Amino acid sequence: MRFKVNTPPVIHQTLDGEVIVVDLDSGTYYSIAGTGAEIWAAIEAGATTEEAILSMQRRYGDDEEVGAAVSRFVEELVAGDLIVTAAERTEAPALPEEPAGERFVPPTLTRYTDMQELLMLDPIHEVDENGWPNSLDRTGQAGEG
Repeated sequence: MRFKVNTPPVIHQTLDGEVIVVDLDSGTYYSIAGTGAEIWAAIEAGATTEEAILSMQRRYGDDEEVGAAVSRFVEELVAGDLIVTAAERTEAPALPEEPAGERFVPPTLTRYTDMQELLMLDPIHEVDENGWPNSLDRTGQAGEG
């Protein structure tokens, strides 16, 4: 099965090998580093779960642990609504195949909720049928912006 990032509610940026993912609907943000960042990049490139597993096995060794860890990680991304099912592609994505030169460390998805209130203060979340920006008058009714 092929997946894609669940945009527009999910945004992400890779900085120094770490992927920061923000779910704008919930205000939750995530950190993905190490092999998790590699798997995220493969998914973003259009790889299926099986292609991501094969790529990681070529890099870290053909081990059942690698396949199981990649599958669990993809399932965790799906469960968090960070990725969704994508249309099938006819060509395989270009994925790294060279050995990593290090031992496989299972990927982790670290979840943070400490900034939910701040992220949800975004005025775009406060849009009603009048659009944005519209200020409320003293009675709580939308006034002229």
